[in-house]
Amino acid sequence: MKIVAITSSPRIEANSTILAETVLERAAEKNIETSLFTLRHLSYSGCIGCNACKATSDHCVRKDDAVPILDAIMNADYVILASPIYFGDLCGQLKLLFDRFYCFFDKDYGVRLPKGKRVLLIFSQGMPEDDEYKDTGDRYRYWLKMIGFESVECFFGGGLNEAGDVLDRPDLLDSIVTLTDTFFEL
Repeated sequence: MKIVAITSSPRIEANSTILAETVLERAAEKNIETSLFTLRHLSYSGCIGCNACKATSDHCVRKDDAVPILDAIMNADYVILASPIYFGDLCGQLKLLFDRFYCFFDKDYGVRLPKGKRVLLIFSQGMPEDDEYKDTGDRYRYWLKMIGFESVECFFGGGLNEAGDVLDRPDLLDSIVTLTDTFFEL
C-alpha cells in the first residue's frame, strides 16, 4: 500500500500540515509506504489549457515540480490533500495543483486514474465550527470522484488560527488518528 500526501499551506508549522503528518506517522507505524510533497517548497504553475495531455500524451507535458506529484498520485493507493481554508476555498497553492489534475482525464474525458484510489481531504480553518466550510469539501469531493477517485473523505479542523494551534487540540489529533485507522483500513 502507498500513501502520498500533498501539503499546501504556505506557513511553517501549518495546522493542515501537522494533521497530514499525523496521518503519515500513523501509517508508518503500520509499515505503509508514504511520501510527502510540500507545495511551498516547489516551483510549478496551474494548467495552461494546452490539451497536450489529451492530444499528444497520456500525462501532463509541463516540465515543473508538479509532474512528480501527478506521477505519485497515479501510483499511490491513497492520496492526502491538506489545505488551510482561505476565503472559503483551498489555498491557492493547492488550487494551482488541483487544476493540473485535468491530465487525469483522457481525450474523451474518461478516467485515467487506476480504479480503487481513495483520497482524504484535510482542511484547517480559523472559524471555530468544524463544518463551517462543508461546501468546500462537498465541491472537491464531487470533482475528485469525477476524475476517478473511488472514495473521498473530508476532515475539518476548526478554530485553528495560528500556526501550530492544532498541537493544543488533542481532540482533533485523536480524531485524525481514528479516521486514519478506518479510512486507510489500518
